[in-house]
Amino acid sequence: NKITGRIEESVAALEEAIEQDPTNADLLQIHGEAALLEGDREKAEASLKRATELAPQSVDALRRLAGFYQLGGDREGTLRSLEAALAIRQRLPEVHHTVGVIYETSGDLDRAREHYEMAILQSPDMAQSKNNLAYILAEQGESLDRALKLAQEAKELLPDSPNVADTMGWVLYKRGGRGVEAAVGYLREAEQGMNPD
Repeated sequence: NKITGRIEESVAALEEAIEQDPTNADLLQIHGEAALLEGDREKAEASLKRATELAPQSVDALRRLAGFYQLGGDREGTLRSLEAALAIRQRLPEVHHTVGVIYETSGDLDRAREHYEMAILQSPDMAQSKNNLAYILAEQGESLDRALKLAQEAKELLPDSPNVADTMGWVLYKRGGRGVEAAVGYLREAEQGMNPD
């Protein structure tokens, strides 16, 4: 297959370049990603880790290493790399969002909230962060007015998202009163979006 052949050629060329310049963190990052495409996870991890050792202040290197761990389902490795990136540069809304998701899925809702808040503060158009934060607030039964505002803003940004419709429905349901009727409509919308047939 032509693509596999090209990847192998690229990896070989990168390894030659790294032999000439073994402390080039940029080359090591590219090599790590190419090795991953080739299917050599061990080689990919070694190069990506070495890149972060050579350039410990490189947010890009840490994010690439986090991406590697995320692909392999290594929650701890992903979190460790992303938190190291945030220790270098706080203003990374997408990273805050990803860290929030990791904490949310592991049940640490307070830390998830902190990271979603940071993502929104740094970038007000972070629709998924608004959606996830609204859901957590509703789930915890706290600040339901704020949860509704966040869910509405997420809905404006992502009008066709079944996930966002689901959150709107859940928030309205949790608020009770006249919102329950509207909640049913949003929950139906979410169901239809998730099961279009």
